[in-house]
Amino acid sequence: MTIFPLSPRQQMLLPVLLLSGCAGSPAVTYYTLTPLPQLQAVTPAWTAERPRLEIMPIRLPEEVDRPQLVLRTSPVTVSRREQWRWSGPLAEDIARTLAVSLEQGLPGVQVSAGPVMTTGAGRYRLQLDVRQLQSSLQKPAGVFWDLHWRLQGPDQKELVSCHARLGEAVATASGEALVQAHQRVLARLAGQLQPVLSAALASGRPPAMLMCPAGA
Repeated sequence: MTIFPLSPRQQMLLPVLLLSGCAGSPAVTYYTLTPLPQLQAVTPAWTAERPRLEIMPIRLPEEVDRPQLVLRTSPVTVSRREQWRWSGPLAEDIARTLAVSLEQGLPGVQVSAGPVMTTGAGRYRLQLDVRQLQSSLQKPAGVFWDLHWRLQGPDQKELVSCHARLGEAVATASGEALVQAHQRVLARLAGQLQPVLSAALASGRPPAMLMCPAGA
């Protein structure tokens, strides 16, 4: 094969041609579930007197545990949107978002996204096992979660165990609308968890009249 050298004019045009080719690639948008921080008082330091709730690493279906948003395209098919991506590991983003909501709704409880290197009698663990996490722009467009959650006490005995199925519709066919719908699901989940967790953490025992939240 004979290779011909580029002329001076071709050498000058080459960077322009390369840049014009790159400019045609669709831009990537990165999404996060974690809400913008609100102006508030500094969180008190961790103390032995305050109960601690640790959200353990969240288990996700393998098909959605990836950088791209995964969309349900039919009853039997899914697709990955290369231009719609999570800003970081999805499981960690879910844990952080849930921790923010729970700490706001559980005054006096220290909530962390992940285990904390501390010990003590007031240490509780919340485990979420997400069995389905679906996003769809097919009509009716929306998101759907099917999950199981359980709370362990300081002695690692199970205090509460519930199942939840939550969904949210979206009005516009966009990645932002889907992510906002997932945020609403997490807000609803936090609202369901708060009264149950509050009762369990206050007594250190399963609630006397335990009923899983409505819709769970």
